[in-house]
Amino acid sequence: MSAFGPLLYNSVTHKVEALPGGDVGLYVCGVTPYDTSHLGHAFTYVVFDVLVRYLRFLGRRVTYVQNVTDIDDDVLLRAAKTDRDWKELGDEEYAGFRQQMARLGNLDPDVAPRATEHIPEIQQIVERLIEKGVAYENERSVYFEVKKDPKFGRLFNHSYDSMLQIANERGNFPADPLKRDPLDFVLWQGQKDGEPAWDSPWGPGRPGWHIECSAMAMKYLGETITVHGGGEDLVFPHHDAEIAQSESYTGVLFVHHWLHAAMVYCGEHKMSKSLGNMVFVRDLIDDSSPDAVRLHLLSHHYREPWDQPTDAGVPTIELAAQLSRALADASDPSDAELERYRGAFLDAMANDLDTPAAIAGSSACPAAKSPAQGERRKRSVSACSASTSKARRASARQQERAVGSASDWANIDDGIAVKRAVDVREDARRVLVLHRRLDAALVDREHQPVIAVLCVVLRESDRERLTTVGAVDETFALEVGRNVRLGRSQRVPVGLRNAVVRDIGHQALRSTTRSAAARKRAA
Repeated sequence: MSAFGPLLYNSVTHKVEALPGGDVGLYVCGVTPYDTSHLGHAFTYVVFDVLVRYLRFLGRRVTYVQNVTDIDDDVLLRAAKTDRDWKELGDEEYAGFRQQMARLGNLDPDVAPRATEHIPEIQQIVERLIEKGVAYENERSVYFEVKKDPKFGRLFNHSYDSMLQIANERGNFPADPLKRDPLDFVLWQGQKDGEPAWDSPWGPGRPGWHIECSAMAMKYLGETITVHGGGEDLVFPHHDAEIAQSESYTGVLFVHHWLHAAMVYCGEHKMSKSLGNMVFVRDLIDDSSPDAVRLHLLSHHYREPWDQPTDAGVPTIELAAQLSRALADASDPSDAELERYRGAFLDAMANDLDTPAAIAGSSACPAAKSPAQGERRKRSVSACSASTSKARRASARQQERAVGSASDWANIDDGIAVKRAVDVREDARRVLVLHRRLDAALVDREHQPVIAVLCVVLRESDRERLTTVGAVDETFALEVGRNVRLGRSQRVPVGLRNAVVRDIGHQALRSTTRSAAARKRAA
């Protein structure tokens, strides 16, 4: 543990870092209440509940803000589809969400602001962004102009084309005729027929999704926030949009530490309302217990994706019951026992909130043991590990479609071979399939010149722009690590380009490459 407390992974620097000292302002993006809460929601909010409890245990004063996106396209569409009042629907679903989180033992946030209660704060930011020339109004709607922010997308760290593709998949409307650029995002949306609206300097309308969080976060936590979190799927465009509009408004750093919880899969895809592949929290609790579900969630590290099949149960039922009995029957531990297990627990928590290791240490305590404890715990850990592995395989299958088949790689020019490098650092799961393709290309080709493709986490200080020629089009200008060089005669398979642009995300290509001519000179 550092002098300032736990070490946590920072999504913007891709490093495990200490939190700044002093009071902690934590903002976590909350739900859009239009459907029942699923296990993916529970995973995210249990993780942040543990973070809040842990920081307070360490003596840090934490202000926890978790918003409610109570006005949004999804809410309005569901209300229209079910012929219900949009506000009544949102209130009902949010009450259900809070009830499920309470059953899991989550603390209420200190502030749970609703977007519809912060219209003046939202409009104030929008007006200022227009004055500064980074936003524009067109026919009663206002947009943020992304090209006015040269650092836009720094959290996601993709090419323009890749950002546009992901944004389109997550609700962007690139063909909006009112936009100057397809990637510009809405700050204020002019009223459409039948929709609720609020008066504004630009006419009646409602706020855009991204601006709501900036306004609420800064109102309750100030212009610079200690920690901002949410699900991994919010990195882009939502959190990058928050950075752009907030820092353009204030001129100062918006967030010190970005923290994201991994996705929970249900089969091939992440669990989501839009796909309908959901496992509901209430069902798992009813079939087991709140403690068992909470232990099940925390048996997975917050940065590891995992799978929960619809027909799977909760593997931690026995462990939860065992720990409950131990707490009820335990006598006061000796100082030696307390020091031994307390130290292991705190070391795990301080190491990037390693809850699986903390649970393992706690369940190993003599007071928590029973004759069959070892075998039960082995089964529960094995089941959790299997779910993580299955999620990795599902993610890998999605990546394989972008990377291409082994035959694609077999057609690399005779003068070029591709070799897998050894260090993949963080997020190795994201490049396993890419590595298989690279390996396949190496069969009986070891004698040929090698381009070593090294996939690593991109560090802030290592950024350079990769420019390419030949078969790789000019839009493939990804910000990547130092010393990457692709010669003019070298062609990169389309599969590799797609894998990097679409799937590798904040990964970067680093190179220890030399061309065939350079190799001959060196020899």
